[in-house]
Amino acid sequence: MQRKKSAASLVARIAMCAALYAVVNGLTAPIGTPWGVGQFRPGVIIPALFTIMSGTLVGAVGAGLGSLVGDILFLVPLGQTNPTLALLAGLPGNFVGFLLFGLIVNRLKSWSAFAAGTVVSLLVGNMVAATGVMLLAIPFSDAASFWVGVLGFTFFWEFTMLPFMILLLPLLLRSLKNAPYLEARTGGIENWTRESPFKVLAVSSIFSLPFFAVGSLSYLGYFSQLYSSWPLLGGTLGPLMTLFELGIAVSVLLSPIAPMIAYEGKRIPENA
Repeated sequence: MQRKKSAASLVARIAMCAALYAVVNGLTAPIGTPWGVGQFRPGVIIPALFTIMSGTLVGAVGAGLGSLVGDILFLVPLGQTNPTLALLAGLPGNFVGFLLFGLIVNRLKSWSAFAAGTVVSLLVGNMVAATGVMLLAIPFSDAASFWVGVLGFTFFWEFTMLPFMILLLPLLLRSLKNAPYLEARTGGIENWTRESPFKVLAVSSIFSLPFFAVGSLSYLGYFSQLYSSWPLLGGTLGPLMTLFELGIAVSVLLSPIAPMIAYEGKRIPENA
């Protein structure tokens, strides 16, 4: 009986995560990417919240299903995707991204892990989705244009998701830490190691450096010839990619603010 109750609870939390994710994505569906496929998606904070509070499986499956349902209900009518892309790009990208997020954050349970896990999971998950989009929907002439397209989608999505993950998600975690419907199977942030803000800053600085480097080189024109291989945006791609890359770097550097928000601005004690 207990096992059946546990399974029913798991399914219910996955369904709730998927439904909320689909609805929140619908609210921002009219804001598309520069390439006409996909959307601005701050709603990633929903499966991230469920991943931390209810477990990795809940967040990953809820993200995949919620993305599929939201895409079909909201993005397909707007012409920003189609059922094939929703199934073969959006669903696996979201599932893989939040599976990785959960494996990092729920295993290490710290704010430095949150900073690193957020950057890595969004990068991998969005790259999976971007690869699907490029293979199935966007014409490309050679390998260079293919990879420029993949990175373009990946950096746009990461650039528009990171600030919400770092600044708004901790606020939600603080507000909903005792919500019974999330069940807090992982213990939420209350069981996380309390670290010095300087440690979180050190980790976020390390993970921001590659984006600062790439963004600076992009600004200096080192990738202009490569960007020109993109068949849709041409000369406007360079400034856009520079914005995405530097925006990601700055967003990552904001990671030390996350625990301050989550703990209501109080001093964060270190564990002995």
